[in-house]
Amino acid sequence: MKFIANLNGTLLYPYQLFIDLSEQIPNSPPQIKNLAVMPLCELNSTNDWINLESLGKPVALRAKALCDVISSLLKKLSLNELELDLYLADSHLTSDNLYSLLYLAENLDSLVLNFYIEKANQIALSEKITALSELSEVSIRYYNNEEFSEQARVLSLQQARAQAIKQLGFQLSEESFSTAAFHEGVLQQMIGYSWMCLKAGAYEISCLLLEKCQRAQVSQAMQEDLFMHLLMMRFFSHQYALIAQSDFPKVFVALKEDEIRTLQFLTAYAATLSRNLDVAQTFFDQCQINPDLVLTDETSLYQLNLFALSRVLRGEIDLAFALEFRIRDFIAEKQIETVGLNYVNYINIARLYKKTKEYDLSLDYYNKAYNQISGGGYATSDHIYYNMNLGSLFEASADYNRALTYWVKAAIHWLGNKNQYELSWRPRLILCNEKIADVSKPLPRDKAHRFLSEKIKELLAKTGVVLQESGQCFQFVDDSSLLKKEQCFVSQNIVLFSTTGAVSAKSSASLIELAQLVSHYLLTVMEIPSSCDTLIIDTHWDAQVIHDSAQALAYTQLSNCENCYFNGKWLQKDTPHSLKSLRASLSKVIQSITATDKGLTVQYKRSFLNKTLQSQEEIALVNQLQRQDEHSLQNWSAMDLQVIRQLVKKRVVNFS
Repeated sequence: MKFIANLNGTLLYPYQLFIDLSEQIPNSPPQIKNLAVMPLCELNSTNDWINLESLGKPVALRAKALCDVISSLLKKLSLNELELDLYLADSHLTSDNLYSLLYLAENLDSLVLNFYIEKANQIALSEKITALSELSEVSIRYYNNEEFSEQARVLSLQQARAQAIKQLGFQLSEESFSTAAFHEGVLQQMIGYSWMCLKAGAYEISCLLLEKCQRAQVSQAMQEDLFMHLLMMRFFSHQYALIAQSDFPKVFVALKEDEIRTLQFLTAYAATLSRNLDVAQTFFDQCQINPDLVLTDETSLYQLNLFALSRVLRGEIDLAFALEFRIRDFIAEKQIETVGLNYVNYINIARLYKKTKEYDLSLDYYNKAYNQISGGGYATSDHIYYNMNLGSLFEASADYNRALTYWVKAAIHWLGNKNQYELSWRPRLILCNEKIADVSKPLPRDKAHRFLSEKIKELLAKTGVVLQESGQCFQFVDDSSLLKKEQCFVSQNIVLFSTTGAVSAKSSASLIELAQLVSHYLLTVMEIPSSCDTLIIDTHWDAQVIHDSAQALAYTQLSNCENCYFNGKWLQKDTPHSLKSLRASLSKVIQSITATDKGLTVQYKRSFLNKTLQSQEEIALVNQLQRQDEHSLQNWSAMDLQVIRQLVKKRVVNFS
C-alpha cells in the first residue's frame, strides 16, 4: 500500500512523517499528535537536562514511541509492506523524520521510499540516510520534485499541518517568514514553538526555524534574542562542535549581563567537549571562570566542574583534583542533594583516580557516583555505562576476571536494549569509537556489536577462560517486558531470568556473533539449561550484588520464579522463610509523594521517572511504606507481594 508524506517546509509539526501517516490510516487516534509534541519529561532545570542525557537520545526515544503506535495500526490493517512517497522539494529531511523511517523499517518486511527532492539536494540526502540505506528491507529511489504528481494530496496534508499547529495555540505559517509579516510577536511564537519541538526531541526543526528567522530583517534586540535561544537549543541537542566553530558576537546591546555570561559559559562547555581547548579558554576568560571562582550556588558548581574537565584535557591533573575536591566539600557543607551534580562530581573524581592509577579509590568514587541513582534511578544507558566504566577500571588494574564479568554484563544490557539508537552519547563515543560531532547521526549499531565482541574476546584470552562449545544463542530482553519469569540465575554480579515467551527481532551478522559469544560465556559460568531460549535481564540489582544463597532465594520468590540457580548450583526453595532476608522500602530516588485528585503523584530526583499512581492497592501500600522506612517482606500476603512486584517495576519500591 502507498502513502504520502509532505515533509516540505521549515515549519513542520514534530515527527511530521507519522502525523501525515495518521491522517491517511483509518481510525488513527488523535493522541498521536499530542504524543508528538509532549515533552519527554519535565525539563525546567539544569539537573533535568543532565538527567535526560542518561535517559538517552530524545529524538530516538520519541520516534520509537510514535512508531509503536503507528505500527500497531498498520498491523491491524495487515500491512507488512509499505511504499512511501516523501515530498521534500527544496527542504531537508529532519532527524525526527529520519529516525521515524528507521523504526518504521524495523517493523515492516519491506519499505519502499520514493524521495521527491531537488536534484541539487540529493547527494546531501543520500549521505544523511546512510543508516537507512544499509537496511536490507529498505529500497530507496530518488526523483526530481517536478515529477511529483500528487499535488492535491500534498496540499491537503499541508492544510492539516497548519490546522494542527494552530490547535496548539501558535498563529504561525510558512508565510510568517515574509518581511511584511515578520514582527516581534511572530518571533516570540517561533521561539516558543521551537522550544516545544526541542523538548519533544525534534531539535532539528527548532534549529532550522530559528536559523531561518535569523535571515529576516529584524532589530538588533531581536537578533540577539534569536542568537541566545538558538545557541541554547544547539547546546541542549549536543551540537557542541557547531557551537565551538560558530561566530560569537563581540558586543551585545540588548541582552542582560547574566544572559551573556550564560552564553559564554555554554560556548566554553561546548568547546571543551569538542576538544577546541583554546576556544574554551577564551570563553572561560570572558565569563571569569578560573581556579579561584567563588562557589555560591549550583550554577557556580557546574561552572567550576567544567573548568576542572578542561584542566584534565590540558594535562593539569593536580589542579583538576583540587577543583573537584572543592566542589565535593562545598556540596557536603551545604548539604546539596541534586542528583546530577553529585553524580558528575563523584564520577569525575573516579576518573582522575583512574588516571593516577589509584584504582581502589577510583572504584570507591564510581560506587559513590552510581549510588546517587541506585535503587530505581537507572536508565538503560546507565546500566550499560556503569558496567563499561567498571570493566574499563578493572582492565586498567589488570584484574581481567572482573573486567570480563563487567564487559559481559554491559553487552547483556546492550543486547537486551530494544531501542539501541537511543543510547546516550557518552557510552556511545566508546562503543562506536566516535567523536562528539558524530553523535548527531544515527548510532552505527554494527560498530557497537563488533567493539563488544572484540573486547570480550580480548579479555577471554587474558583470563584463559575456555568457553563451553554450544550451538545455543540466547535472545535477551529487558526487565520491562511482560514475559513470565520462570527460573532465576545468579552468578557474580549477573542476574538473569529464563522465560518461554517468544521474542522476535531482526538481527545482523555482528549482533548474532555478539549474542553467541555472550551466550557461550553464560553457559560456561552459570549452567543455564539448554532448554532456555530467551533471558530476561534483571535491572533491580544495578550497582548491588547478591552475595549469598539466601538473598538469591528471596529474590527468586519475590520475582515469582519456580527455580533458582546460584553460581551454577540449584537451590531448594524454602517457602515461606525465603523472603525473610529482603526488606522493602520506597525508592531513594523519590523526591516527594503528593496526593492529588488524579491519584498519588510521585516526583523523582530524575524527572523522567515522574508518575502518578491510580491503583488503590498501590496507593495503600505506598502510604504504608511512608509510615515505616523499611518493611520485611516475610509475612506479606500473596496479593501484597503482587502489588510490590508492580511497584518495583514502576521504580516506586526498592528492596535490599
